[in-house]
Amino acid sequence: MAERRVTFLIFVTLTLAYAFVFPRWLDWNANARFDLSAAIVDQGTLSIDAYAPNTGDYALFNGHRYIDKAPGLSFLGVPVYFVVSRVTQLEVVQNLIVSLGRAPAAASTINRSSDQVSRAELIFASRIALTTWLIVGLSSALLGVVLFYFLGRLNYPLRWRAFAVLIYGVATPAFTYSAAFYGHQVAAVLLFGAFAWLVALRSRRARSIEWFVIGGLLGYAVVTEYPAVLIAACIGLYAIWITRRVPPIILIALGGFIPIGLWGAYNASIFGTPFALGYQYTANPYWSAILSTGFLSANVPTLEAIWGLTFSPFRGLFFASPILLLSLPGLVLLRRSIFRAEWVTTLASVLGFFVLISASAQWWGGWSAGPRYLVPMLPFLVWPLTATLDRMARLTTKWRVGLGLITIGLAVISIVNGWSLTLGGQYYAPDNIMNPLIEYSWPHLSTGDVARNWGMLIGLPGAASVLPLILLISGAAGLIWIITRINREPQDVKADQALDAH
Repeated sequence: MAERRVTFLIFVTLTLAYAFVFPRWLDWNANARFDLSAAIVDQGTLSIDAYAPNTGDYALFNGHRYIDKAPGLSFLGVPVYFVVSRVTQLEVVQNLIVSLGRAPAAASTINRSSDQVSRAELIFASRIALTTWLIVGLSSALLGVVLFYFLGRLNYPLRWRAFAVLIYGVATPAFTYSAAFYGHQVAAVLLFGAFAWLVALRSRRARSIEWFVIGGLLGYAVVTEYPAVLIAACIGLYAIWITRRVPPIILIALGGFIPIGLWGAYNASIFGTPFALGYQYTANPYWSAILSTGFLSANVPTLEAIWGLTFSPFRGLFFASPILLLSLPGLVLLRRSIFRAEWVTTLASVLGFFVLISASAQWWGGWSAGPRYLVPMLPFLVWPLTATLDRMARLTTKWRVGLGLITIGLAVISIVNGWSLTLGGQYYAPDNIMNPLIEYSWPHLSTGDVARNWGMLIGLPGAASVLPLILLISGAAGLIWIITRINREPQDVKADQALDAH
């Protein structure tokens, strides 16, 4: 009963949290991906010529504009946008959208009088918001449930599983990119979903279709975010290791070729060859120069990138989310785990992906809230984080209390930093600002320049609009604590067994 309550609580909390902040109106990256979905549904074309004014991220080929991103997320957006566009054509729905869009508390987020914002603009913005939530937000909330059950399969107590998932969901860059029409978080969902499924299959007989679907998840992750190929390869090797049979391996490969084939057909229909990438034809001269470095900007890791992606105030993961520092001792603790193959896969996915991104000439990700390119690997840090939390809980009282207070402090700092980077200003921090938190996000928050959110639509101005989100997360954390206290497990020996092979 407690397990089901906590599962439901995690899903509802993350679903509401990811719907709270609306997508930016003039976010080039998100708009470009959404434009392809809209072009396919509304005009039956792969060209985004009709939508290009809302983005500068596009490829130019034979006189037409196309997105220069991996198209996987845009393809997912097609059926969802089809439904959303039809629903938002209803007059009663449009009237509600216009009424909400012109809420007085949201007026400060627009650079003109709210009554000058056209009905068409508000409808288009609502379509982006709904499509984003239905695809990215809901799938990310489901990832929280997958992580929760994955950790249960590895024998961790209810409380630390729940808190680790909640920390991942709202105190890391996963929070930001679960509410934006970017491919990074969807790739994370697909990759970890495939990995967790494979782990589950170690304890039961798999049906043939399951191997095929797992391959499809891995393949689709690659066509959603190209660098995901490295993590997909690690998971593929894990699948080979645990099956050691030819038929499942063939089925996984066939499943993976389906989305890869779709991607190839898409490229061939535009560029005349299945092996072309939109990035090769990007119209922006700045990005074109960067992408011409090495192989599509990939070279060798640099000290600047390694520092920048870890501890720097510019794009440092541990600067934005210091709570993830606890994943590092967890990776060490898990070296003695009986789940050896899973640990090796996790370690290879995290380290390999980090090296890949740090080798990019554009490792910082342009205008961004934290290190967005690292988002696909973040779910793989939740298991090590849980291992650390569980081990601390079984220390003596003195150490447990002290380390517990430090953990709470790191979690609070991570939430403050992550939410500030997400909510401060109408755009993510420009990439010419070296300390976005202090030089960009906090100044915007202090003047009431807060990203549009549901708090504004119910009349809360500026920074006060974040209060419903604060109440939501603190209430969920409190309920988890109460539920897991009432249903307290005996001194946990299962986790000891999971960590100690002897």
